[in-house]
Amino acid sequence: MAFKTPLQFVASLTADFAEGAAGLRHNSARHTTNWLDIGCGDGLVAAALATYGCQVTAIDGSEKSIAEARANGVNATLIKMQDFEHEPFDIILISRALHHMPPLAETLQKVQKLLKPEGTLIIEDFAREVVDERAASWLFQRAEHYISAEAKQNPSAQAQDEHSHKDPDCKAGRDRHAWLRERPASDHDAKRLWHEHFVSDHHLATGSEMQFALESFFQVKSFSKMPSLFRHICDFLPATADGADTAAQIWAEEMALIERESIPAVGFRVVLAARSGL
Repeated sequence: MAFKTPLQFVASLTADFAEGAAGLRHNSARHTTNWLDIGCGDGLVAAALATYGCQVTAIDGSEKSIAEARANGVNATLIKMQDFEHEPFDIILISRALHHMPPLAETLQKVQKLLKPEGTLIIEDFAREVVDERAASWLFQRAEHYISAEAKQNPSAQAQDEHSHKDPDCKAGRDRHAWLRERPASDHDAKRLWHEHFVSDHHLATGSEMQFALESFFQVKSFSKMPSLFRHICDFLPATADGADTAAQIWAEEMALIERESIPAVGFRVVLAARSGL
């Protein structure tokens, strides 16, 4: 399948996995199965699931995300998950959002109420704490390469990046990755920059905290690791089919490094079921 943008490629990875994890691939039951996408973001995952015939309710607490989701054809609802009331769903998907949802115990108690007793919870996230010097160095090197390439092709985008980097109040789409324009002096410095960003600048749950909480409230059916660092580069790629191809190449490169144990797998996916007796 040809993808129009890097972010569409990223969304397809999540949607393909989720459909398979739910056991609905090539299954007509997907047309009557109700999904809840919590923290839907730009809506591209929900849109991809809809193309498979899945019935998806998408929610997010960010006005910006809801505007993006609606622009992508998803009728998303602006509401915080704790305030959301609905009949229980067959499948709940939380993709790269759980780390933003402390306290995790309260969050997962709410998820329990929104999930049918026989339902499936699908989590996709990343463990920021496992990034070592090798992984951080690879990320910054690849980011520098693609940011420089984009600057040559699109100088106005580089000017926007520089403005966002200098202005902490700038809400341009790229400013959330301004830290990737830093040029670490060493592998150790690269690791320091990563951890400073995700610890000092963001108060996020760690992978181990998320996994412990999930196991406390649900029964783990499967756990797998996956590439995640490549996602940070995708925002700097052209929003074109060529950019999507490049995103796929970076994903494949990260996967190969993980398989050779050259860098740790930062991303993870967990498929869970309701725990009986809770």
